[in-house]
Amino acid sequence: MLLFWLACQSPNPNKAVIVILDGVRLTESFGDGVVPETGEPSTAFLPQIRSQLLPLGTLVRPAYQTGITITPPAHCHLMSGTRLPTGHEQPPELPTLFQSLLTSRPHAHTFIIGNTPHLAYLDYDIYPEENWDIEESHDTDWTDAQVVDELLPVLQKEHPQVTLVNLHEADNTAHGIPNIEKYMEKIQAEDGEVIRIWEALQQDSFYQDQTIFVVAADHGRHDWDDPRSFQEHGDSCHGCRRIPLFLMGP
Repeated sequence: MLLFWLACQSPNPNKAVIVILDGVRLTESFGDGVVPETGEPSTAFLPQIRSQLLPLGTLVRPAYQTGITITPPAHCHLMSGTRLPTGHEQPPELPTLFQSLLTSRPHAHTFIIGNTPHLAYLDYDIYPEENWDIEESHDTDWTDAQVVDELLPVLQKEHPQVTLVNLHEADNTAHGIPNIEKYMEKIQAEDGEVIRIWEALQQDSFYQDQTIFVVAADHGRHDWDDPRSFQEHGDSCHGCRRIPLFLMGP
């Protein structure tokens, strides 16, 4: 949170694009171990990000979600640096990254997009008298690829200074299908979507070499000694707490 806040407050502010791989465990992303259910090496996941982006930035490992490991409060924790007391959907209790930016730059453009309904509360205005406009767009029918399809024209035409992107298919698939291969396939597809976003930023002079780019998860998944435990999350096990976190910037 402090890194993003400093970037937004600097005299020549950088931009920030934060991509959340919703519900992706460290073992299926930036880990160096194996998938507990299959034994597949973690290094087999996200090959494009690993080869093209990791050499250019900082991989934080291990990184931990110390808040509640459920999507709504986990996003609040990531975006505000404060933990919510319950797992229910509710507005952040302290200013988010977006509100911190708008405090000093009231006319800045911020944008939240994803294919989960659990992001809408992040545009809550903790300072309603300021009448800030935090743009939020979501559709639960979108695939991850469609989220990126919707995002890219906004980046190109509107140039938001801070953007949060949630890719929810891996989490949604794990909840719905007791087949870990399907969940892993969605993660591998997200690899290409992250690269699409990065390449779009590098082709735009507004963002090129001026953008903090973050790839993270809001929470992981259970890693209990049960082949179907990956379907859920929400406790303090290592699988839920440990998350991928990669940062790069100018």
